[in-house]
Amino acid sequence: MRTHKNLNLLILGYKDDGRGIAYHAAHKEVERKLRWFRDHMIDLSDLFRSICFDDLSVRQLGLKDNLSEQAWKQLYMGGDGEFTMCEDLVKGEFAASSVKIFRTDIRSLFWLINNPASCPPQNGQTCEIFS
Repeated sequence: MRTHKNLNLLILGYKDDGRGIAYHAAHKEVERKLRWFRDHMIDLSDLFRSICFDDLSVRQLGLKDNLSEQAWKQLYMGGDGEFTMCEDLVKGEFAASSVKIFRTDIRSLFWLINNPASCPPQNGQTCEIFS
């Protein structure tokens, strides 16, 4: 394999809800590809400057099971919504992750930045955006 030491690699998990359900049903090779990644992750680490994983791929590839507790604490940056969020600028919404059903108008994000002690009402009820 050719090395790409000047490149970073981002591995995203296969969504297993919403449209992902139909995709999994129509593409039986998903599990085979996940197994391949599990078996070759160490080989890939020598080819790129860094390899990053979204939270879904961390779970699907069983990364925690392959790391020492010390390495896990050092490398894992937390679950969806702890330090990251999904912004859909086309729809003007944000959520803790792309798979969250509950999404909030992005204007509320700016309200939250200016009023961090409280959460704006959404559809007549208070919300917990990152829960």
